[in-house]
Amino acid sequence: MASDGTFRVRRTVTPGTNRLRLVAEDAEGNRVEKRILVKRQAAAAGAIDFGAYYALVIGNNDYQYLNNLESAVADAHAVARILQDRYDFAVEVLIDATRYDIVSAIARYRATLIESDNLLIYYAGHGYLDVDSDEGYWLPVDSEQKNPANWLSNGTITAQLKAIPAKHIMVVADSCYSGRLTRAAEVGVETSGNRDAWLVRMAQRQSRTALTSGGLEPVLDSGGGSNSVFTRAFVDALDANTGIMDGVTLFEAVKYPVVLNADQTPEYADIRKAGHNGGDFLFVPVGVSLSLTPQEASPSGTRMAIDPALELAFWQSVENSDNEADLQAYLTRFPTGTFAAIARNRIGKLKEAQTALLVEQPEPPKPLSKEEVENDQELYAVITEFYNRQRNIRYKSGYSSVIEMTEIQKIEVLEISGNTITARVKFDWRAVDYHNYFRTETGIATFERLGTTYKVESFE
Repeated sequence: MASDGTFRVRRTVTPGTNRLRLVAEDAEGNRVEKRILVKRQAAAAGAIDFGAYYALVIGNNDYQYLNNLESAVADAHAVARILQDRYDFAVEVLIDATRYDIVSAIARYRATLIESDNLLIYYAGHGYLDVDSDEGYWLPVDSEQKNPANWLSNGTITAQLKAIPAKHIMVVADSCYSGRLTRAAEVGVETSGNRDAWLVRMAQRQSRTALTSGGLEPVLDSGGGSNSVFTRAFVDALDANTGIMDGVTLFEAVKYPVVLNADQTPEYADIRKAGHNGGDFLFVPVGVSLSLTPQEASPSGTRMAIDPALELAFWQSVENSDNEADLQAYLTRFPTGTFAAIARNRIGKLKEAQTALLVEQPEPPKPLSKEEVENDQELYAVITEFYNRQRNIRYKSGYSSVIEMTEIQKIEVLEISGNTITARVKFDWRAVDYHNYFRTETGIATFERLGTTYKVESFE
């Protein structure tokens, strides 16, 4: 409730007559009730419903443990007024908010918004970049300088935004190091032909975007009169707008006044890992509507002209990514772009690789058994060949002879360790000399199983 006793509340009403009941009760229990009738006319044929608009506006000046700021609260009030008065947002304002206050407010939107809704979150306050962890933070008023317990990380914010069911969410961050919240490349394309049809398609696709007052640098807490230079440019752009304005157009209107008046460069991009799907946040002033015929609303009804520099920057930010979603984001933004064929080919290769990983791997070979080894005729042949190759000897009596294994009678496995086997071999041999001497002996063989054959290491 405002200081003058007025209040605003948003309720969805359907075409036709809607009965609303307002009940007010003071601290003493005094109660008053009023019933009103609200009649909503049916939308004209082809009229586009952009959904309901909500805003969470946060301004932190008075810090418990950090230096105070000067303009964050004034910035929050200025943003709240323009969104409420010109664009019919249902606005919730948090002044000097703790971490609990901010997270609780975002959680309420997660629990109450529906898929057709739009949510803008504005934050003005201290920010911090942890270089070692490469993580950015908002610093609520209960943040301590060297204790991150009450800091609010970009990761936490992103996870909440991904879970909120609203169609479009935009974060506007006027704080130091706020650029860490976004991807590397700015979003946006220029359009030619039927801009209204393009706006409809932006409205139909989910968006998670962030407009930040700077990249990875400190930003000014002043420079715009009673407001920061960034928030002043943001409010002025919304105030000057007379039609449906997308986020890219707003960014262009904000960027140049800020660059001219401060050593900081605003950024606008989709929020990393938050569910962005090629749409954009649309600002619709009170009294402005949009109607299209089905042919005009068709995706084939108009063709977009692509800014080559923007497309190249976007492609360079994703071309080496192994994440299919990054490449798909490029195709969503530039479906007929210069690198579209390459992107589709990369996506196909990534899917093939993923499929290959899912293919059932062959079962590992079963452990060798004694019976299998002892009865393997391949092993008999390998041992015989090894023995005969190694046993050419000279007898002490001075005449030469060749020892030849003639038959293996039995192989008895003594030990199996992985693929290495030790076995006792009973065999017949003969001395190929004048007497053809025959004899039966026993030896110890060590050999290795190699697929379906063997390699003898030693035979004693």
